[in-house]
Amino acid sequence: MKQKQRYNALLYGVALLLISIAVFPVYWVVITSFKLPATQYAYPPSYIPLTFNLTSYEEAISEQQFLKFFLNSVLITLGTVGLSTSTGTLAGYGFSRWTFRGSRPLLFWVLMTRMIPPIAIALPFYMLMREIGLLDTHVALILAYTSFNLPFTIWLMTGFFQGIPREMDDAARVDGCSYLGAFFRVVLPVAVPGISAATVIAALTAWNHYLFALILAPGKAKTMPVAIASLITDRVINWGIMASGAVICLIPIVALTVILQKFLVRGMTLGAVKG
Repeated sequence: MKQKQRYNALLYGVALLLISIAVFPVYWVVITSFKLPATQYAYPPSYIPLTFNLTSYEEAISEQQFLKFFLNSVLITLGTVGLSTSTGTLAGYGFSRWTFRGSRPLLFWVLMTRMIPPIAIALPFYMLMREIGLLDTHVALILAYTSFNLPFTIWLMTGFFQGIPREMDDAARVDGCSYLGAFFRVVLPVAVPGISAATVIAALTAWNHYLFALILAPGKAKTMPVAIASLITDRVINWGIMASGAVICLIPIVALTVILQKFLVRGMTLGAVKG
């Protein structure tokens, strides 16, 4: 009994250590954003700030126009989530309910496109958006982000729909529903956990992505990651404003994850097991 208690204590201790290592960078960014400019570079650093100051947030909003870039990120993320989730959900439902010659290899090919490194398609995307006049627009980033969000969404939703009995579709068809009617009225409400998982993953990808935002939209459609990284210059690095921008970036994603957390585990688990 004592040996088991020691083992549990050791296990909890290791888990606490790993959690502390993972959480500490976030904690450091948060306290840095509230420090006075003079104390941000102090050595040894203070791990617990004695005073909380909003100077970095005021400069980020007024001088660096972070609210504008924040709005750009919100619009691009919403567009990406809406397009990739809606399209991926319909495609996943189709793959799960109808089989045809080559459907399985096609599904694997769709997933393989997600394995292409983003840097390998960044230049083709840039040339394409320049030719069609979408460079430095929200639409360019929405299309780019959707292109590598969609394969994973299709794969995840296919696995989730395979876990929903087909008898539900058949019962709805017997009651007079069309295929789309059965999907929207019967199957889609059951698929909310899978859609929630796909939504969070698509939102994380679109919100945090840097490479495509830097290449396709460095000007008026600039997003928060690019705006924060632009504070690193050859003369100075403004850690306070960077930290405040990171905290502003962190809040929406944390809020979205907390709101949808009860659906995430079930959605990811069923999608992984049945896919």
